[in-house]
Amino acid sequence: MEPALLVTGLLVWTFAALALTGRLRTALGQRARLDVAGKTVVVTGCDSGFGRGVVEELARRRCRVIACCYTEEGSRAALAAGAALAPRIDLSTEAGVEAAADTLVAACGAELWALVHNAGIVLPGFIDYQPPAFYRSTMEVNFFGPTRLTQRLLPALKQARGRVVLVSSVDGLVSLPGNAPYDASKFALEAFADALRAEVSFWGVEVSVVNPSTMRTPLALTFFEGHRKAWGEMARLEPDGAWQRDWPREWLDEYVTWNTKSLERIAQAPTRAVLDIVHAVTARRPRLRYLSGTLARTLFYALWVGPESWAARVKTAMIHPAPRTRLSTRGGRGWLVVVLGALVLAGVALVVTSKQGAASDAGPHVTGMLHVNVNCSDFTRSKAFYEALGFRALMDVAPDGEGGVARAVGMERYRVRGALLVHADGSTIDLLEWEQPRDARPPPDALNHLGLARIALVTRDLDADVARLRARGVEFLSAQPGEVRDPVGGTTRFICFKDPDGTVLELVQLGTTMSLLRSASSAAAEGARDGR
Repeated sequence: MEPALLVTGLLVWTFAALALTGRLRTALGQRARLDVAGKTVVVTGCDSGFGRGVVEELARRRCRVIACCYTEEGSRAALAAGAALAPRIDLSTEAGVEAAADTLVAACGAELWALVHNAGIVLPGFIDYQPPAFYRSTMEVNFFGPTRLTQRLLPALKQARGRVVLVSSVDGLVSLPGNAPYDASKFALEAFADALRAEVSFWGVEVSVVNPSTMRTPLALTFFEGHRKAWGEMARLEPDGAWQRDWPREWLDEYVTWNTKSLERIAQAPTRAVLDIVHAVTARRPRLRYLSGTLARTLFYALWVGPESWAARVKTAMIHPAPRTRLSTRGGRGWLVVVLGALVLAGVALVVTSKQGAASDAGPHVTGMLHVNVNCSDFTRSKAFYEALGFRALMDVAPDGEGGVARAVGMERYRVRGALLVHADGSTIDLLEWEQPRDARPPPDALNHLGLARIALVTRDLDADVARLRARGVEFLSAQPGEVRDPVGGTTRFICFKDPDGTVLELVQLGTTMSLLRSASSAAAEGARDGR
């Protein structure tokens, strides 16, 4: 063999091995969580939405959470959710920001593990009827407040080698029509985060940015109604403004009604963003950026990285109905927008499938498992049992099913008690007590039966979890865990037990090979999601 070819081959394999090792190290670091019990975390904007969920999750991990709220009602709710302190702060004025900074410096002490900038306001409206004061108000809360609080709390963050988490938005990556003040504030926050990340790296402080897409939060669900506020204020300032010919009140009513219905259809549960924020606070190696939500990882990612001319046309098509302009539109433009939008999304799909293993055009089109259904005889009892395993209620299940919903599950109608339970890693269980019709037969006693046999849960400490469950009187199928040897010498250990109705679950502590394979698979999926 030629020496040059031999050297080239060795270099290729060396670089490939280094790349794989680096990827595995990153994956393992991102999956590994730190013990944050007792660490102080400041979270702003905790009156509702993401902030409230983050407080609950961090309190569950025994963090000392300082939940900053705007209202007295929000403070009471944050304390009930587990916050150690819930001061009321106002980020809308310079004096309010300084007072908030003084309060937080005194409350944090010498060390602060994490500062989560979640507070924000949105004042939508098209630029023609956007009052100038709305730009200033939005920048005060969304940009100047976080920059000043960060500056004042940096000494404590440096001392702890902690983290700064900035909740931006997909609007911080892609500016959308009808939301210029908010988008400008988030673009500014993104620039601040980039500079901050480099500057504080000398003290070991990590900086992460979270970009949620449309989530089911009070801020998002009232977005289009907010146009009325801007329109009304501008009409007060300029009662005879020429802009009213292009954006008349009847247009406004149609715009708000149509788009509010569309928003309700696409809004997702805020859990994904909450878990991403918590990951940034608790992971051994947090990611630089979290694209939270389906639209963040598809449409907005495509608009972010795709050709700017295409993105401009897609954004223009988002304005529906169009303003009452006297200019005629060019023929065929609507079809062009549709085609270009489809091409952009197809490009994103190609990127994702190239990272995960391309499937044929004929299918399958399944992207993963959504949840596992668990039927129980006593919803309250079983809910408490699964909460002890780390699950928490995400949303209640509608109690009555009739029509198409009931027929889809093979019934004429039904009545249930239930909830969708979610774990920190995103795993979900649909826990249901069927009240009518009711089948009280217990599940099979052994595993060797047809159908779903068990639900396997991964644990970092099998022995500790087994001891805790035995103390609760949980029934195990064996006295000791079973063991399976890995090809590289590690050992995967597992044990099976039953929930209150006899459904079999399994605790698994992965050995070396299985752990690496699971981490690498997860890393590939996360890499496609991150857009990095």
